[in-house]
Amino acid sequence: MLLIRIVPALTRPAPFQTRIALRWLAWFSDRPTGVQVAPSEFSGHADVSWAKVRGAKTYIIERAEEVATAEWKVIGFSTKSYATLNSMVSGKKYWFRVCAIGAAGPSAWSNPVAIFAP
Repeated sequence: MLLIRIVPALTRPAPFQTRIALRWLAWFSDRPTGVQVAPSEFSGHADVSWAKVRGAKTYIIERAEEVATAEWKVIGFSTKSYATLNSMVSGKKYWFRVCAIGAAGPSAWSNPVAIFAP
């Protein structure tokens, strides 16, 4: 008895499709970097900035009072690579992180950065 096994041929994507897929992944494989938080000129306000992420249309900024508890709250959105944040109690420590959003979806979160509110 002769058995014949039919196996579908493996296909490779065209080079053009591969380049597009890699370019799409490159946009959001990196999280926002260079996050800096500085006291603002007003009490309870802080200025946060980060390096622009290629392909990002907007950014989400989150804040936590304790980084270990992971109780992050969205406190703002920005179409620029900076924002001024408010509603902080002077002298209290806060942690901030940023996420980029684009056509490919969200990036990973930036590393958290802390500041004592001015």
